[in-house]
Amino acid sequence: MWQHGFLGYDASFMLDFVVTSLIALVPVQLFSLWLIKGRQNYVWHRNLQLALGLILLVAVTAFEVDVQLVHGGWENIVNKDADVPRLNSQQLESARQVLYVHLIFAVTTPFVWAATIFLALKKFPRPPQPGPHSVLHKKLGWLAVIDLVMTSVTGIWFYVHTFVMLPPAAIAESVPTAQPMGIAIDEAVATALSDDTDRFHPIARAGDSLFGLTSSQPLTPLLSSTLSQSRPFEIYDRRGIPDWEVDPDFPDDVFTFVRIQYNAWGGGRGKWRTDYPDSDLNFSFRLQQLTSLRVNPDPIILELTDPRLFDYPFIYLIEPGGDWGYPGTGMNLMPAEVAALRRYLDQGGFLMVDDFWGNDEYIEFLREIRKVFPDRDPIELPLDHAIFHCVYELTEKPQVPSINQALQGRSSGITWERPDAREVHYRGIFDDNGRMMVIICHNTDLGDGWEREGENEWYFHEFSEKSAYPMGINIVFYAMTH
Repeated sequence: MWQHGFLGYDASFMLDFVVTSLIALVPVQLFSLWLIKGRQNYVWHRNLQLALGLILLVAVTAFEVDVQLVHGGWENIVNKDADVPRLNSQQLESARQVLYVHLIFAVTTPFVWAATIFLALKKFPRPPQPGPHSVLHKKLGWLAVIDLVMTSVTGIWFYVHTFVMLPPAAIAESVPTAQPMGIAIDEAVATALSDDTDRFHPIARAGDSLFGLTSSQPLTPLLSSTLSQSRPFEIYDRRGIPDWEVDPDFPDDVFTFVRIQYNAWGGGRGKWRTDYPDSDLNFSFRLQQLTSLRVNPDPIILELTDPRLFDYPFIYLIEPGGDWGYPGTGMNLMPAEVAALRRYLDQGGFLMVDDFWGNDEYIEFLREIRKVFPDRDPIELPLDHAIFHCVYELTEKPQVPSINQALQGRSSGITWERPDAREVHYRGIFDDNGRMMVIICHNTDLGDGWEREGENEWYFHEFSEKSAYPMGINIVFYAMTH
């Protein structure tokens, strides 16, 4: 609490205390004025002013010691971790401008207030009664009150602007538009795919009949593979999801779907396992069925610190925003995980992030991913980017809701899960050579489109078939060929 404050905005204890005092100061001053205007109780008015002055003197002194000596400046309270700054230089400058306005009043208030109290103690009799000094005291008093109210208002403005509003505003503004990569799919892959027309049509339009398959080749929704009796992390019963054999001569020459287990706080039932294992099994099967990619029928789970991570070029991470964006409930990456993920991505690995909704969860995700890449901001991918066209031609960025949200919003056409999640975002993080290392699927749930395809025929045709599988397949092929 001392380091991060008690208001929940990761400031400091003394800063939170001063802000709380500023909020309480205005009604207390109004009460003090009422004592003399309404009750003519000059003694209580004097005592209250002396008490307020003493309390604020101690509080402000302690605050300045905390800011200047303990933290070395207010900027260090904002950016506690220099390696993962909350605000960049532009944002700090914005906060600094608000602070300058606050200081105009904060610097003058103590002098005006001290002069008012000093002259009152010297000029008024004891006990205090109206007298010749009353006219000047009234003018000084109102000046002190106005100055004090403006100090409170601007101080609260600085706190809200810097610690409450700036992160979401910065995120909204830090999404520049990327130029399309424009890199065509690898010729060898394209040739292999086009030669396998019985299983795959490389230029199928998402939403056309069954991924480009003819009506005589129906794609049947798979059964759900509920594994409530299975031990965590292992798949014992595929429950209706087809199995297939891997070429024994090339057992390792297959694509394996790898799910990342993160956040020790969540344990075996953490957010990382949402939609598991059905989504992983179903998506692996559809990749094997609909494309010429040879796929491992058994997806796996790895931690970021597992040395086997570097054996797999593609990893999948789900619900990184945690519980409605509450700090620490998302990825919560430890230093060893940060180092491993950065090394993995720098050396050619690809991360797909899926299923988190709204601004708060995006902020929580951004806090964590900036531990990995503090100098690389996610970039919004335009619809003409190759990832929306490299296998299936997508005419819009797909937003896939959970099955329950989809059924609930079926009549109204609502596909978003929260009011601040109406617009779907696909963002990328790129290396210095323009290679996409991370794709961030925000305000959409592709994994539910894979997992729940066998539970409702309308949901299957409307979201699994038209959006979730085409986008997922595009992402995999783009990652594997760029």
